[in-house]
Amino acid sequence: MTHSVETFPIDSYVTVPRWYILLAPLFYLVGKKAEAKRLPSGHLFESRLFNHGSQAIRSIQQNVGNASALHLMYRLRSRPVVGMLERFWTSIPIIKGVQNRAVLVRQIIKDVIRYHARSISGVRILGFAAGLSEPLLWGIHDLEPADIPDRVVLTDLSRDSLRDAQVIASQLGVTVLTERLNLLKHEHVRAKIRIENPNILEMIGFIDYFDDENVIEMFRLIQEELEEGSTFIVGNVIPTWEMYFIEKAYHWPTMYYRTPNELEALIRRAKFRDIRMHVEPAGRFAVAVCSV
Repeated sequence: MTHSVETFPIDSYVTVPRWYILLAPLFYLVGKKAEAKRLPSGHLFESRLFNHGSQAIRSIQQNVGNASALHLMYRLRSRPVVGMLERFWTSIPIIKGVQNRAVLVRQIIKDVIRYHARSISGVRILGFAAGLSEPLLWGIHDLEPADIPDRVVLTDLSRDSLRDAQVIASQLGVTVLTERLNLLKHEHVRAKIRIENPNILEMIGFIDYFDDENVIEMFRLIQEELEEGSTFIVGNVIPTWEMYFIEKAYHWPTMYYRTPNELEALIRRAKFRDIRMHVEPAGRFAVAVCSV
């Protein structure tokens, strides 16, 4: 990673000015301009109207689709913004939604850990496609000593993300274990769940990049392996009018957008019960808390 991994509090929701919707045609035109460029892989879309003079926007473009980009978006809340152009493009609803999702997950994690801590000793958490895990780590940081989980294991395919998650955990005084895991290798996923036997399994962001068939297969695997009474936390990006712009101008990988009802339907097909759906205030991300 080329940026600092110093973490910052993600403790309050941010709002999106309603007038952004009036500028939807501008988002579309910038997206069309980016698409027309037909840039080779690895080349950033450049525009005086979009990222001129903005290191923040270019850094997000350079890290699209990975944990580093999310970390950069979180940091936008605590760094000075350079000029009106950068302020506009880094305050768009989907970026505010990323920041809000972090706040939401932080609160959910606290609530779910406290719920389990009332009935068992030694809560165990397993993170899939964990990235830097800032919302999860901040949630654990908030807890009273009596509620601190006994074991927290973060898994990801990226060694860099796991390394930086360890750095952030150290900053927050949270003890975690990290391990590389390819979620596409289902036999390894099953084995990991059996070894860790988690009370809480968190997987935020992973299914955004997979079709319904693959998502249902993953959900069923998790449901079959988790013990009764465990909690599964999962999220998905919601369809919005910025989708085309994000993919073309920011070069974000194509995602599978799902409404909260569509996400819930996939979860129900995997036989989870007591599904509680949450949507962050910008309306760009849904997070489901499911019981086995």
